[in-house]
Amino acid sequence: MKKSLLRFLPLLAVIATLLVLTACGHEHAFGEWKVEKEATCTENGSKIRVCECGKSETEIITAKGHKSSEWITDSEATCTEDGSKHQVCSVCADTVKAETIPAKGHKGGEWITDFEATCTEDGSKHQVCSVCADTVKAETIPAKGHKGGEWITDFEATCTEDGSKHQVCSVCADTVKTETISAKGHRNGKWIIDFEATCIEDGSKHQICSICEETLKTESIKSVGEHNYKSELTTEASCTTEGVKTFTCSACADTYTETIPATGHSWEAATCTAPKTCSTCYTTSGSELGHSKGSDGYCTRCKIKLTIDMKTVVGHPDECSTTSYFGFCFYKNSVDGIKVCWGGENLSGKTINYYTVTIYFYNSVGDPAYSEITGKSSKTIKYVGPVAPNKDLIIFSVVDYVPACSKVVIGEITLEYSDGTSDTGWYGWSTTRRNSSIK
Repeated sequence: MKKSLLRFLPLLAVIATLLVLTACGHEHAFGEWKVEKEATCTENGSKIRVCECGKSETEIITAKGHKSSEWITDSEATCTEDGSKHQVCSVCADTVKAETIPAKGHKGGEWITDFEATCTEDGSKHQVCSVCADTVKAETIPAKGHKGGEWITDFEATCTEDGSKHQVCSVCADTVKTETISAKGHRNGKWIIDFEATCIEDGSKHQICSICEETLKTESIKSVGEHNYKSELTTEASCTTEGVKTFTCSACADTYTETIPATGHSWEAATCTAPKTCSTCYTTSGSELGHSKGSDGYCTRCKIKLTIDMKTVVGHPDECSTTSYFGFCFYKNSVDGIKVCWGGENLSGKTINYYTVTIYFYNSVGDPAYSEITGKSSKTIKYVGPVAPNKDLIIFSVVDYVPACSKVVIGEITLEYSDGTSDTGWYGWSTTRRNSSIK
């Protein structure tokens, strides 16, 4: 209101002057204006002039008004509280204006984690003001939730029972899931023979699971129903001894035996040089007839030229030696070597330089038996003398290797004399096989 009145004071002064002039009726001649009171920034001053007549005029000098200068901060604004400032007049230094400095408000700074979120529980964080470090915001850090990790088997499933497994969180190792491992069920495996079927009795077998080896099935193994016998000569019957034939089932090895009757002797008549002899086992009975030498030097019965006299078996065959006495026999060693033991006396009246003997081999049924070396059924051997008259011719050695040999026959004998002549004869005497080993 005061300021409004001050604005109207000059106008009121002019009106008053006009009224005075009008009232006095002459024209005033005023002098210069003189300042009575200087106007300040807030108060009007005044000035006056005087007419010669003494009449004076007064005018108001309008207050100058403040001249604003720089603002002066009374208190700084903070993030949360207003500050204040005032402006002073550059003339009178009075306060011209006073203003509030608005609070700045917080400036968001870094977030600080109070505690981390886990898989199952929320965490917390707060943001601080980058200016004053007060807490600006507080927020929840959501729980992360589990992250499925590896599966761990608690116990394996078997063929008939379920197993169990659980999955653990790859972060906190807590159990995330638990699941059943379904039973695998049996798997057919191999069949196992409990006992084999025989020819006349059923057997049994069972099938096992290839995983747990439990029995899955049991089945019978049907028997054949009868034996399948095959016969084999176990012991050959001799002239005086029974033999044995063994029957063996090819399936179950069941056996039984049958007796083979003794064959009885097959006698051959006595000759000049041999008693009555069984052609099978070479058993003798009685004695030889002996030669009946005629005037021509030949035997009147056997017609053989009597240049050699066969020796009679002396002692046991095992006692055959290199002496002048020989068992008239042969042996077979472990590798089928045939050793002939034979001796004869030189009755030719001449000295023998060489004598060549042909030996024949036969099997048990009278057929030729063959050498492993030559493939022949005979062997001719030449021996070196000299053999003086009435001295012995000797064969005492392994003559060949014949596996199936059961009989040895002394065949042709050729005598080569010291006078250049020779003499050959067929004798046909057979030797007896002895079972003892060769010395």
